[in-house]
Amino acid sequence: MERKGALMGHRVEARLAPDVDPAWAEDFILALRLRGVGGAAIADALAEVNDEVRTSGRSVEAAFGPAGEYAGRLDLPVDTPDAPAQAVRATAPAMVGFVGMMLTLEAVLPVRNGTPVGFGLGMLLLAGVVCAGMIALALRPASALGFLTKRWVGPVGAIVMAGLLVGTALLRQEVLRVPAWPVGVAGVLLLVVTVTMYVRTRIPTDPLEPPLARTPAPARRSRANLVLAVAYPVVTLLVAVGLWYLIP
Repeated sequence: MERKGALMGHRVEARLAPDVDPAWAEDFILALRLRGVGGAAIADALAEVNDEVRTSGRSVEAAFGPAGEYAGRLDLPVDTPDAPAQAVRATAPAMVGFVGMMLTLEAVLPVRNGTPVGFGLGMLLLAGVVCAGMIALALRPASALGFLTKRWVGPVGAIVMAGLLVGTALLRQEVLRVPAWPVGVAGVLLLVVTVTMYVRTRIPTDPLEPPLARTPAPARRSRANLVLAVAYPVVTLLVAVGLWYLIP
């Protein structure tokens, strides 16, 4: 019963390598994806692992060792030569949306009160850190994602983000003052651009398919992109309404 439950949570791994521990197969797939190996090559490599486990009767750990180490020993072709361009296209809407949301929300209270927008040092530093992280993800997607999958990154990242938020609250010294309406209009326009980018972006599909089941897959709209296209303006609107009516 436990084995069946594990397979239900790892449908792709169970279909490609039914004799391999699903958790090992998942780590193996992730390690190769982070290197930019294509889905067809990953499926072939996993099929070979499954054949060895089936014929030898040994566990996959005993036969191949840890998934990440074995994946690192394989000399497989990188099937995404335009990966940097794809990463830029994937992260650009998030960067534009972040800036648009920040500008829009910063302009809400000044527009209501008829005052200019004051950009504090802490807020500019926070925006710079976030944008730098997105740029790193765009330029070195495999290295950045590989770093983010490490177990300690989550807790440490939460602490760092909390520190940045505290720093933003403490470093309130204004370094720039701008009229409120242009800032708000610029933020809204950037949100419109973000929605347009998310809706128009099509993600090239590269499924993990066994050799005999392989068929060309056209690029498609990502469901996650469509969710983000709705989330950015909706969240911005809800927070803006809250600021307008709830903050004195």
